[in-house]
Amino acid sequence: MLAIIPIFIEGNQDFWHSEEGERLLAKCFSSASDAREIDVPVVCTNDQRIFDLSVSLGMETRMLDISYAHCKHSVLPPGAREAAANVLQQTVFASRDLIFLNFRNPGVTSCLLDEAIKTFKHSKRPALISVKESRDNPCQLSAYYKILEVGFLHILEDHFPSLKGVSGFPDPGRVDLCLTRAFYFDWEAKGIGEADGLAGYVMDNQNGRYIPVQAPQGRLSHDQYKSLWIREAPKRARVLFALTDVLPGLVGCPDDLKRVQAPEGLHSLFIQAQRPGRPASSSALEIAGSPVSPTRLSPMLLRDNRGGRHVLSFGSADPSPRPLLVRVLPVPLNDHLKMEAVEFTPGNLIDPIPIPLELKDLSGIAYSVFEVAVNESYDLSEPFPPKEELWTTQTEINGRQDFPAVYEPDGSFSIMGRSILPSLETEITQGRAHGFILKEEAAVQINSTFDMVRYAALQPGADDGYP
Repeated sequence: MLAIIPIFIEGNQDFWHSEEGERLLAKCFSSASDAREIDVPVVCTNDQRIFDLSVSLGMETRMLDISYAHCKHSVLPPGAREAAANVLQQTVFASRDLIFLNFRNPGVTSCLLDEAIKTFKHSKRPALISVKESRDNPCQLSAYYKILEVGFLHILEDHFPSLKGVSGFPDPGRVDLCLTRAFYFDWEAKGIGEADGLAGYVMDNQNGRYIPVQAPQGRLSHDQYKSLWIREAPKRARVLFALTDVLPGLVGCPDDLKRVQAPEGLHSLFIQAQRPGRPASSSALEIAGSPVSPTRLSPMLLRDNRGGRHVLSFGSADPSPRPLLVRVLPVPLNDHLKMEAVEFTPGNLIDPIPIPLELKDLSGIAYSVFEVAVNESYDLSEPFPPKEELWTTQTEINGRQDFPAVYEPDGSFSIMGRSILPSLETEITQGRAHGFILKEEAAVQINSTFDMVRYAALQPGADDGYP
């Protein structure tokens, strides 16, 4: 077992440079060195004084030039992934299982580490994390989220209907034009009355106005009009737009592009479309839904014609270290139908998210993407009930003493195979990680002076003073 102790401290480091702080660091190093199940402990830091202390205590030590702001992770100690990337470059460590230790917890002893590692080996689970008993039951808590993006994916027409303004708009040289299904749009509420001789309206995003476009003589220039809003009824609209304007990362198959000269089914040309850096298997998916203007995350609704399933794909999403929440609300063609929102908690936005949808009666889907807010402002607060089977007992609660025991990750240590490191958060959120329960005195992390007082009070012989 390879132990990695990342030490990257935010803000004032005076305490950890003091005699008391160095004593706690030495205790952490000693616990890792004395654990029989740990072969090699490695300290990684960006602090010269801590580096010198570690070397003086005989620890294998690495100096990494990274800042705290760029090395935060949701479960692992700050800098854990960067430290692992550095240490695992050595082939001698390549095949070892990993344990990450949080230097802020002086209550983790060598015996406790040995017990945890043995538990991991016998559990047959992909990972083990330290947990502590929650002071509050999940039904008393709230979840806080920040909005990453909110938008609407329009379902695309398979064939262009005969509509005023559509026949003259497409340029035969443009094979990426798409027409949305009809959707609810109150023209009168926008101050737009019915007028003859118009092909449609162009949205002026800067001023929030709809500019009328006269019926074209010949073809409208797509370079002049990026999208055309078409009035189908007093409260219905369609939008004609080009996929490559909305999804700039899209790459089409040149052979398919050459074969098409008619507007029917233009978006089906992209059956073999895929984005740079994506697996080739995505080439079997057809674009079934898209926004009509560019967005930050570049979402697409994709359809697998072979299996009939649909997936939601985000083309411009960066990996998020925080837990995610994605909500999808189907919007029907019939205004009177009510649909239920569906929630997903994906491990990332890089992989497509399977969505159980039947597109036959839909005009589109509204989507919202959130990430968990941590120590900052938030946009959404909701009750926090995790999967009920994890914490309910099916018995009536008459007092606090009747609440079932609930545990939460405490971040003192995490154990896993090397191959699990990239997907650790997913393993945890999907319930596949084993929880190793720490008692209160072993789960204190030093983040403030009060933590030192609490740690001292919980130690044996506390009446005699600290330590």
